[in-house]
Amino acid sequence: MVDIYNQIIKSYRETGSVKETAEKLGTYPIKVRRVLITEGLWSSKTSEAVADLFRKGKTTSEIAEQLYMSEKNVQSYLPYVKGMYGGEKSDEAIRSEEYRERNKNVFASQIVNRRQTIATGKEFEEMSNGVILDLDKYRETKAKNEQNRAERIWNMTSNLDALRLKLELVNHYPTSESMEILRKHGKAKDGIIREVLVPGRMNLHAMHYMIQKLFGWQNSHLHHFALPERVFEGLTQGNAKVWSELCGVYFRFPEGDDYSDVYWDDDYDDTMSVKTWLKHKYSGGKGDTFSVGDSYLDNVKKVKDFENWVNKDAHGKEIYRGKSFAELSMEDLKKVADIGMDTEHLAERLEIGELMYVKGEGGKREDLQYCREDIEFLIEEFNAMMEDEFSEEELEYYAKAAEQLRALRFNYQEIDRIAHYDPGRIIKELGRDPRVLKGEYVRAIEELEDECLEYINDWNPDIVQVTDELTYLYDYGDGWEVTITCEEGYHADWENDEFDYGSADGHEILEHIMIMDEEPVFFDSNNTKVSEEMQNTLEEILFLQKPLCVFTDGLNVMDDVGGYDGYIDFLETIHGTDRDAAKDMRNWAKWMGWTGRMSKPENML
Repeated sequence: MVDIYNQIIKSYRETGSVKETAEKLGTYPIKVRRVLITEGLWSSKTSEAVADLFRKGKTTSEIAEQLYMSEKNVQSYLPYVKGMYGGEKSDEAIRSEEYRERNKNVFASQIVNRRQTIATGKEFEEMSNGVILDLDKYRETKAKNEQNRAERIWNMTSNLDALRLKLELVNHYPTSESMEILRKHGKAKDGIIREVLVPGRMNLHAMHYMIQKLFGWQNSHLHHFALPERVFEGLTQGNAKVWSELCGVYFRFPEGDDYSDVYWDDDYDDTMSVKTWLKHKYSGGKGDTFSVGDSYLDNVKKVKDFENWVNKDAHGKEIYRGKSFAELSMEDLKKVADIGMDTEHLAERLEIGELMYVKGEGGKREDLQYCREDIEFLIEEFNAMMEDEFSEEELEYYAKAAEQLRALRFNYQEIDRIAHYDPGRIIKELGRDPRVLKGEYVRAIEELEDECLEYINDWNPDIVQVTDELTYLYDYGDGWEVTITCEEGYHADWENDEFDYGSADGHEILEHIMIMDEEPVFFDSNNTKVSEEMQNTLEEILFLQKPLCVFTDGLNVMDDVGGYDGYIDFLETIHGTDRDAAKDMRNWAKWMGWTGRMSKPENML
């Protein structure tokens, strides 16, 4: 582990890029960043703010509350504590102690909350009766209430470190005949179903590629993730203004094709198989800079522009017949197709462990009014933090850099497409070698991705878990739909740190700290310690940041077969009496990557 520490430093000095260093050494970008922060080789406004509070003796939970970040984000900006001067504990060990102490005080905190609420009400009653209110005492009480509210939110919405998900292809028009064909020729018992264990930090973007591989698709069509209709309507209240305030938090503000970088990561070429490429996309917890359209601050800008267009532009006023933006319903938004048809799309930077709770374990989170209030609070606190930490000029600088990144990504995709189909056109029109031109674009994009990493990936409000179910929609022509249900969730506990810091030397302590993130103890949603076998499985999933399929029902499908009904027809044809039709259909399916063989679950991903 000491070797990898030194290799990170050496590699970064050669590459100058956190992302390249992580890819070169096969480790996590977060670990690279922490090593560089430890050695004083990398910093940002966020890391400096975290370091300043840490030097002042603040705990990770206190820093998280003050900066309105999750504790995991705080930890990613803390240096490794080397322990060479007195054998200090690692920040993970400290966090574990804080976590246990906080859990012990949850009930007491709830009592304090109730008492403070009663006291505050009494003070207002006294004030209304002519009694002078102690303003200093009132402000102190109010501040404590806000702090307790933040702590209640973070305690209640503790992100899941690993999840067991059930993914089922939706058959919209099932019949007894079609189900019989599926059972007989599609090797399905109850349907086309996959169950997987995934790391909680897997984002929806990576999950898209995982789903593609699980069901046999090749990323050939459009897709998006959505909340169940009940949850979407409960959060948005059918109001465009309410929905717009959640853009960049949960949803992605719709954008046209002009200079959109929504497909920034679709970089497949024929140098590897589609399956290998897909696996690369969902494995390893890559720290790539997401689409600019996933950024909260970018969404805020788009919402403001659209609101001004509705309220002030003559065409906008004409379309909405003089209604102000605040008066628009979600149904009204459909009058502009580019906006209204895509309002349900979730931002794909969202991590599955922060978005979903275990089926049947939602508790108060299933009260969407309760969720909306907590979300509003977190957004307000985040916006206040951004105003305190950054000037308008600084934010405008990053916004312009993000716009430049969006344009470069879009232009690169166009150049790459032309270079593949008609390389002579680039030579003729631009007088450039396509390979050299693409290389220049790649280097420029990577520089801007490093520049915009925090703006896009990190400077976003925390969220609360709002659902135990998601919908994945793929190929709007074929109409594939996958229901994703969280069947179980697991929390990692780091409490059993029995390392002897006192007798170890500096190198031994450093090596121990470097592997602390890899030795948790896992508990399920009932707070029951998992079996040794499951413990080992979850450790591997968390360490490698790679999902594992644990159950399959039914053969894979394929692209362009005509959706669920078309797949049933396909199975019927290849097993029918028309041999020529069956042969042609099998040859086509083979070309689409379909084998007709049932894979073992552990080999699916």
